[in-house]
Amino acid sequence: MSRAAKRAREDEEYTREAKKRKIEARSLSDADEEYLEKITEQLWREIIEMKANMDRLQLNLETNGQNLIDTLKKRSEEYENSLKDESKKLDKIYEEINNYRASRQKSRDAFVKFEEEKEKLSTLVKESRENEKALMAAIGENIKEADEYIKITKRVYDNTKDMVKIFVSRKDQD
Repeated sequence: MSRAAKRAREDEEYTREAKKRKIEARSLSDADEEYLEKITEQLWREIIEMKANMDRLQLNLETNGQNLIDTLKKRSEEYENSLKDESKKLDKIYEEINNYRASRQKSRDAFVKFEEEKEKLSTLVKESRENEKALMAAIGENIKEADEYIKITKRVYDNTKDMVKIFVSRKDQD
């Protein structure tokens, strides 16, 4: 029901009430009648004034209510946009964290692989050093044997030389 229709209906109710009171007032004395008329008029003025105040209040409430609704909608949209922006930022940070974790895991895997290779290389170096020491010991033994062989060969040569001298000197003597 529109405001105008409500107002018309309320006016009709007031008019009926006023007529009813007038009829009741006729039965009273003229003084009472005058007094009642004044009171009725005063009441009507106050009712009309109250009704006008209520209409102004209702209009003000509707206007302010619409402004409030618009403001709330605007703020709601702002908060929603802000929430979307923050959600995007959070997603970006989450993605960066996951990338960092993946990178860190790759680095960790590379480090573990490096450590394994280092351990293998260390083992190979140790084995190589042990083989080198064994080879050096064997070479040392071979050198000693060669020295002894050379000494023996030198003795044999010296002995052979002495024998050749002796043989040549005996041949010469004979």
